[in-house]
Order: sequence, then structure tokens, then C-alpha cells
Amino acid sequence: MSEEVAAIIEHARIARAEGRLQAAMVEYLRAAELSKASGQTIERIDALQGIGQIERDLGRTDAACVQYREAVDLCRQAEAPLKLAHALRHVADIERELGSHVSAVGAASEALDLYRLHPQVPSLELANTLRVLALAQESVGRVLLAVPAWREARDLYESAGVEAGVKECESHIRDRQ
Repeated sequence: MSEEVAAIIEHARIARAEGRLQAAMVEYLRAAELSKASGQTIERIDALQGIGQIERDLGRTDAACVQYREAVDLCRQAEAPLKLAHALRHVADIERELGSHVSAVGAASEALDLYRLHPQVPSLELANTLRVLALAQESVGRVLLAVPAWREARDLYESAGVEAGVKECESHIRDRQ
């Protein structure tokens, strides 16, 4: 069953990348159902996050948050720290968009703490988490606390060759000097 769910999730990812959001949603929903029925927690987490991504793509931020929060709960139960960090980063970004800035800071901080415990974390995951944390900190008036996060994110984006990320970080740093 695990291979079947993994294949469905891969089809969903491809459909989303091709801009076929409805097809991707159908596949992710199917994967979520199958993984829940068969007790495949990790696959269910992946399916829920996929559903959450599509909900965000469609501008349905509240619905996306529901999916990511459920993924967070499952990650905690499964003791999957890297998946938890990833889900928390998305929850933080969504909560920030929804105006729940204090919660966003908490979720982003927890995600960053989890990533710091695992040296194999891709640098872009870390950079994106630092970015969300810095934005959330600025949203609650902790502008000076955000600067180190912006600097570290800038360095990571620079080393990965993500020019848009570098420019955004430098803009925030420059505005604080």
C-alpha cells in the first residue's frame, strides 16, 4: 500500500508543478484517504501538506492552515522532527498572513530550533524558515531581533544562488540600519 500512496503523491506533485491544481487536489485527497485507512502516518502528512499547498495556491488560506495544522499534529505523534519543522514553517507563514503574528513567531521559532538540531537540513529550508521568522518578528514589532535572521537567510540564499531571496533580505537589513 505504501508504494501505491507514494505513487499517487508523486502524480499529485507533478500535476501541481504543471499547474493542474484540480487534478493534483484529487490525487492528494485520494492519498490522504488511503494513507489514513492503512495507518501510513508519514504518507498522510505528505498528502495533507500537498492539500495545504494547493489551498494556498487557490487563495484559500484558512483551509490551508487547517491542513498544515493537522500535519503538525501528525508529525508530533509520529516523532518526525524534520517533517514537523517543515509543517511548522508553513503554519507560521500562513498565520502571519492571517494576522496571527504572535503564533507565527512561535511556530517559526520552533521550526528553526528543530532544523538547528539536524545538520542535514537543506540550506534553502533553513533560509526560508529564517525569512518567515524575520517577517513574523517584524510583524510583532521585534524589528531589531529580525536583523540577524535576515542576515543569515541572506547568506544562505546567496550561497544557493537565489537572487530574489538575497535582494529581499538586503532590503529588510538596509531598512533597519
